[in-house]
Amino acid sequence: MPLFDTLASFVTSIYSAVIYRTIILEQGCPMAANPMLGVRLEPEIQARLTALATATGRTKAFYVREAILEHLDDLEDIYLAEKRLEDLRAGRSHSVPLEEVIKEYGLED
Repeated sequence: MPLFDTLASFVTSIYSAVIYRTIILEQGCPMAANPMLGVRLEPEIQARLTALATATGRTKAFYVREAILEHLDDLEDIYLAEKRLEDLRAGRSHSVPLEEVIKEYGLED
């Protein structure tokens, strides 16, 4: 192999490594920013989702994301409330009477 071809190959390899380092390591992998999640759906839910996506021209992933975003806050609130109730019943926490909270924060009429 002529010296020029060897040198060109070496420079190309170095350039590729620099590009890889810049894009993947320093800027972050674009796919890692939005990791994928697999979801198993009952056939009838899958059919409804497919029909909705087809009718509206949107993707099924769009509607799955929308449904999660719509209900995630409520699910978190329910979980926290159940955990709080469990802690109260087990004696790991205590409640504060509403009158005390109103007085402490100056919320009287």
